[in-house]
Amino acid sequence: MATMAVMNGTVVTGDGATIIEAGSVIIEGDRIQEVIHGPREAKEFSGIDRIIDASKCIIMPGVINHHTHGIAMCPLYPSAAEPLNRDRVKYNLDKHLVEGTTTLLNVCGFASMEEVEESNRNHPINIKTATSHSPTNFQAAKLADGSGLKEKHLALTVEKMLENGAVAIGEIGAGHTLGGGGQDYLYIPQAIKQETGRLLSTPQARKLKYSILGRKIDCSAFNEDNVKTVLDELDLSTHLTVQRARELVENSVMSSFNAALDGMREAAKLGAMLKVPVLVHNAAASMHVVEEVCRSEAHILADHSNHPTFEVEECVEHARKIKALGKTVDVSSLDMFVAREMCDSPEIIHALMRAKVVDTISTDYGGGLWDSILLVIESVVEEGIVDLAAAIAMTSSNVCTALPLLAPERGLIKKGKMADITMVNLQKISHVEAVIIEGKVVVKGGKPVYSN
Repeated sequence: MATMAVMNGTVVTGDGATIIEAGSVIIEGDRIQEVIHGPREAKEFSGIDRIIDASKCIIMPGVINHHTHGIAMCPLYPSAAEPLNRDRVKYNLDKHLVEGTTTLLNVCGFASMEEVEESNRNHPINIKTATSHSPTNFQAAKLADGSGLKEKHLALTVEKMLENGAVAIGEIGAGHTLGGGGQDYLYIPQAIKQETGRLLSTPQARKLKYSILGRKIDCSAFNEDNVKTVLDELDLSTHLTVQRARELVENSVMSSFNAALDGMREAAKLGAMLKVPVLVHNAAASMHVVEEVCRSEAHILADHSNHPTFEVEECVEHARKIKALGKTVDVSSLDMFVAREMCDSPEIIHALMRAKVVDTISTDYGGGLWDSILLVIESVVEEGIVDLAAAIAMTSSNVCTALPLLAPERGLIKKGKMADITMVNLQKISHVEAVIIEGKVVVKGGKPVYSN
């Protein structure tokens, strides 16, 4: 059985408290055999097949990301859009991998187990899936899109999927079905282009949507003067009347809106009955129903609780209510550091972290523009908002607690645990030096080195 020593790094075990300076991790096969305290010399590891010098690195558990899309060739998003092609799925998986991720949860919840297992067979990341195969959620998907649904998907149920290996219910609701970012980067631009030939950017589509429905997606928010001003700014006044713009946006957004909210209620009942976690889309438009289902017996994960539709104080107050009800508060990196099409700053994450209400960190998808979870950790640690050990726990052991079946043998650097390890630069946490999955080096020097 092959052995490996990752030596003399700063070991952050993932338990939220323990940091071992100049520690080493001994791996035998796919398991952690020993965690050593104190500096060692290479000669002390005679008989070890491979020795990795981690003296300038943090050695941490592989990142466990419980909320992302586009990692299997299955109906995309909770709107069940057409699947991505094989090349794009591989690109997405490799991007997660070089960002230090070793376990992923697919939250395109209309996937079949076969579609998820195909990704698992072809990639080293440990991939599990959630399920949203319930009647009301099928209805919401069909009202928004549904073009990716085939008979094999429609024949599935939440119960069947859980029996066959799904680990949670979700994602329930999304920007695609609840008037959020998915409408901004996908469906509203499609509707406007079909009508006018003009393709709006994500920020432009959002601006038009807000002028018609407001950030909480309410038809009574319509203001004719505001819409006219936005149409002028976007050079659409010669293409669209105010009333036609209203019709296009409302038809795109509102068709699935109420069904998607009812889908949350349905999922919460199933989660309580079947005793499995439920991941819900948490945003300004859905917050009242999120709080409602958080009062149920189901274990709710309020995902991306830093959604850009929230105002900062509103967001913190809402998260405190969720936390007080004993549910899980998640934040997502989205695209707040690089692309900044959906989010233009980490301000809301920082506010939630300062309020000490955050349990987990995920990426979401952001139309394929997501930023690394490690950028979030780097940001909050550098700002002195959260200490390193607590921040890393939000990507490892905390996720295992919230979703017990996602990565039951992972999430800690501890004897007997699966050898999923991410090595990052000691001075720049977001810089990944190496990734080890099940005892095998799959990223080296920031590049994938695995073979299918």
